[in-house]
Amino acid sequence: MLFNEHYRQIPDLLSNKYPQAAFIFFAQKPSEDEGLFLISQGGRGYCNRYISAELLIKAVEVVRMGEVWLGHKLLFKLMENIARLNNASHAVADSQQPKNARLAQLTERESEIAGLIGDGASNKVIAQKLDITERTVKAHLSSIFRKTGASDRLQLGLLINIRQH
Repeated sequence: MLFNEHYRQIPDLLSNKYPQAAFIFFAQKPSEDEGLFLISQGGRGYCNRYISAELLIKAVEVVRMGEVWLGHKLLFKLMENIARLNNASHAVADSQQPKNARLAQLTERESEIAGLIGDGASNKVIAQKLDITERTVKAHLSSIFRKTGASDRLQLGLLINIRQH
């Protein structure tokens, strides 16, 4: 979807009219603020309107699989923001297990998969690297999410990357 300076109104309009749809937003001059806002409002992708046909097809496929399509800069900015919020919420919740304790519960294989998730690898890439099926990767991820309390890949990636820094 292409839009103009009134981009802040668009997510509500679209989600009200098409609640089940996943949207990829396009901008002539993408900006971090605009991208962060659109993704925070439920957008599943954000990119330059001059994206190549090949990348556009890939973006649509990624979004259809339930993932997000963002540039690296925006993804890292989003991760920083989430980490900041996550750290603030953990400071308030004293009863929560430390990150290292949650990660220590993982098996060696689960730790390996979690590390690859932290590097941004897809299930397909993980399966190829570890010579296992994507179904096995998904089974490991379910166990990893349960043990760490992470609700999705992004939260797991943040947990892994925060531990490493």
